[in-house]
Formats: sequence, structure tokens, C-alpha cells
Amino acid sequence: SEFVGGYDDWLRQRSEDTVMPASIKSKNPMQTEVKEKSQKKKLSYKDQRDLDELPTKIEQLETEVESLHAKMADADFFLQDKDEIVKVQDLLKETEQTLATCYRRWEELEV
Repeated sequence: SEFVGGYDDWLRQRSEDTVMPASIKSKNPMQTEVKEKSQKKKLSYKDQRDLDELPTKIEQLETEVESLHAKMADADFFLQDKDEIVKVQDLLKETEQTLATCYRRWEELEV
């Protein structure tokens, strides 16, 4: 008979056949898993729009974080006034938090 997957899958399926009698084995776990994935909830208009805009927003935030890191890596950066240094560091922290929030939102919407 044919088995779907690789050698490890064949071993797993073979061991299930030998361990469980056919009368107990009523459902194929692969079919159940496929059904659960196919019954993904439909996103609302707002959520779908959010999902479409998130990659662009994430890219912009990543670019901003990179530019702030480059600015801070400059040798003359720490020769500035202390208030200016703290302002840039706070902006970097805020941008990184916003980026993390966007990633979490993207994960929520993808599921």
C-alpha cells in the first residue's frame, strides 16, 4: 500500500496500524487536521484591510529602526547634548514597541 509523506510518516502510520485495532481507529488524524485548517474564520473588512496594510507598515518601521541604529552608531552621536541623545533613544524604544505590536497583530490576523 502507499503512504503519504516520508519515511518517518510511514513508520508512524505503520506503528499505529500495529498498535490500534481497526475498530478503535475511527478517524484519520491527517483528515481532521486538514478540516480544522480549512475552516479558518473569515476576517471582517477592517481586519482584512489591517492585514493588507501591515506588511508596508512593518517595513517602514524596520527602516526607521535601522536608521535610528545607524544614527546612534555614528561616532559623534554621543558628543551631542544629553537631551537629544535621550530623545533619540526614546524614539527608538517607542518604534521598536510599535513594531512588536504590529508583528503580534499580524500573527493574530494570519491565524
